[in-house]
Amino acid sequence: MKKNSLVACYLDMIGVIYTNKYVNEFSKHPYNNNLYGIYDFLSNYKLDLRAYKAAHLSDISEDCFPFITLLNHEFVIVKEINDGLL
Repeated sequence: MKKNSLVACYLDMIGVIYTNKYVNEFSKHPYNNNLYGIYDFLSNYKLDLRAYKAAHLSDISEDCFPFITLLNHEFVIVKEINDGLL
């Protein structure tokens, strides 16, 4: 998934209104290739953003969904976990 699409998809999921023009600016962000860059960009929307480190999938609480993470060297949005599958 393209990084701009990931940001737009996440904003859609949480019900934030945005413009495509602004989201496309993410590709120019100096840290658009890591979670800090995603965090920094999304913080412009005054969202309650948090970072967690979970040793096991069972450590993730329901109120964390949806969230963005790195999986197999690619950023993904996790909407739910079922039977240990993202």
